[in-house]
Amino acid sequence: MLVSSPVRDFTNQTEELIPFRKALVDELSSSVAALNVEQFQVRQNLEYVEKYSKPEAFQYLDILEADRIIAHLAALMPPADGDEYARRFDVVMFQIILAKLDNNTDKYNSYVRTVKRAAMTLEQKATIPEVIAAKEMLARAKSDTFWNTATLPEIDKIREEMRGLMHFLKREIRHKIINVTDQVLFEREGEEFTQPSNLESYYERARRYVDENYDEPALNKLRNNIPLDEEDWETLERIFWSEVGTAEEYKREIHTADDEDIPLGKFVRSLTGLDKATAEQAFNEFLDTGLYTQEQITFVRYIIDWLVQYGTLARQEMAYDEFSGGMDVTEVFEDNIILFQRIMTVVDNINANAMPLAA
Repeated sequence: MLVSSPVRDFTNQTEELIPFRKALVDELSSSVAALNVEQFQVRQNLEYVEKYSKPEAFQYLDILEADRIIAHLAALMPPADGDEYARRFDVVMFQIILAKLDNNTDKYNSYVRTVKRAAMTLEQKATIPEVIAAKEMLARAKSDTFWNTATLPEIDKIREEMRGLMHFLKREIRHKIINVTDQVLFEREGEEFTQPSNLESYYERARRYVDENYDEPALNKLRNNIPLDEEDWETLERIFWSEVGTAEEYKREIHTADDEDIPLGKFVRSLTGLDKATAEQAFNEFLDTGLYTQEQITFVRYIIDWLVQYGTLARQEMAYDEFSGGMDVTEVFEDNIILFQRIMTVVDNINANAMPLAA
């Protein structure tokens, strides 16, 4: 915890760090004071809420007391804003600050690599005005020189300036190209911090449910490309719009990279993926080296791999470099368009099995 012992050691009581710690304490205490004491969970922890709503309570924190704050208050704190990606980036930056305070070089460098990767990925999106405006900051954030000498306030300034850009990395984060999952964020000294909290997004709760309920019949049907009946759809709606979260949460948080709504079946299939044997069987007729070119077979393999990982495949996704490494579909199938159409019929059928049957 940033306001515990390392920040108040004599070595850190500098003109620069004293106001930094005070700002953190003021923010934390005011957030605790703002908690609604009428809520059941807050009343259960009222002793800690009343104590840490006062800034002076943070003056002499030891590690044990910091752990008590995490255990009793962390899950009660409401999100500061609606941007899940910005909040996750905040945690990465706070982990960097903690690692610097603890002189934990390995941990520091590990989280810094995540920030540098995010900065470099944002630089590739230079057509976005907000990214253009942040050019100098992103250059610092990807620089080894900056991280080798950065002070705590300088690190926090990067956090403040960069967090608002994280929603431009939705796809990279969801596909773990930039990995800020709970498993990564809360790994501490070889032990994962797995307590649920407001930081766990709807997406992460849904992912966890699918991982922990592999044999759920409706999920198995999606995974194995079996059409779902009305009862299956009712089960999925109950699970993902009631147990995992609400329908409102789903609509608010689950979108494509272009902020379009994602149908429930397609979303859940993206979590289960398509079973590899099922995918290979579906495309088996197109893998005959005696009938098709090596490039065509390779392209079909890319389709199989994509479906195994992401569950469905939209035609526009075939143009992504990450789909086929730059292979041009028109060149691969220019002498056999009928073959391509037959392949896409199989893809369309797989996609359709992740959607409700037409009435």
